[in-house]
Amino acid sequence: ERGLNIKVYYANLYSPPFVEDAIGMSIREGAQKITIFYMVGQHCWSVTGSLYKRIWKSLERIKVFPEISVLFNTWNDEKFIQIWEKKLRNALKTFNPDVVLFSFHGVPVGHIKKSDLKNCTYDECCKRINAENTYCYRAECFYMADLLASRCGCKNYEVVFQSRFGKEKWTEPYIIDSVKKWLNSGARNFIIVPLSFYFDCLETLYELGIEVASKVKEKCGKCIVIPAPNDSDDFINFIIEKIR
Repeated sequence: ERGLNIKVYYANLYSPPFVEDAIGMSIREGAQKITIFYMVGQHCWSVTGSLYKRIWKSLERIKVFPEISVLFNTWNDEKFIQIWEKKLRNALKTFNPDVVLFSFHGVPVGHIKKSDLKNCTYDECCKRINAENTYCYRAECFYMADLLASRCGCKNYEVVFQSRFGKEKWTEPYIIDSVKKWLNSGARNFIIVPLSFYFDCLETLYELGIEVASKVKEKCGKCIVIPAPNDSDDFINFIIEKIR
């Protein structure tokens, strides 16, 4: 529809249609150059590593090796940051929050340490991006949130993590603990910015929009969850420019 002479395949890591199936189909249909737009904005060993494994698995199976490029790492992409900046500024025009929570998908702490190039202390070292932690998922989250907070004039804000499961320690602070802390300190109006998500899903619509929001509502507060980029013109144009 936007004038790109390319064939588009939809694929997932953990549910059909799988990445390896989409790659195999594209090769069988004559593709010699494949671009994968990976819908995860930060380095994350658990999913980024899985993607590359599945790419290699598909090539091993079909025994053909076309040119493949992977596009991701939007955490420091100026045009992607501008998309979220515009959304947050629009929300702030009509709602004055006591605190802004920048929410990212949680990952096991062990996964962060596995991708560490030096000696990760999982503390202050994550608060500033540098050459030693350039592949650190948590550091990339802080960078993006700090930049947006600075541009939009957010004085009270916090980086939080959501969607954890299992007994292993995950990235902190957990969003529900953060919300309780802010409520106990007197905050009642919240804006949540789900920076990990390109599209709204169960984790934004239900976990944030219902579960977390209900905790705020119990204290007679109000919680606004900013929608993900979804199919907005800004985001679609961003994808097209990246592919070109």
